[in-house]
Amino acid sequence: MGFVQTVITVYIFILVIRALLSWLPPANADSGAIGQFNHLVIRLTEPVLKPVRRTIPALRVGTVGLDLSVLIVIVVLTIIRSVL
Repeated sequence: MGFVQTVITVYIFILVIRALLSWLPPANADSGAIGQFNHLVIRLTEPVLKPVRRTIPALRVGTVGLDLSVLIVIVVLTIIRSVL
């Protein structure tokens, strides 16, 4: 596995962590180690996720909006990784 593929794999792992953290109650950066970790994960992933969210809005399921941006970015990165 090359360097770029490794970086993509690590970033996908960070995206999965972001998705899992979104299920927890929000923690601000001042609330200790978990809050700081959550803030770091958001800062690393938001530059990639934000343009996807602008292009593809959240899917409405009843009164809940389902954000598919993480899933879309993971699929695209997986395809890129497999092509390299």
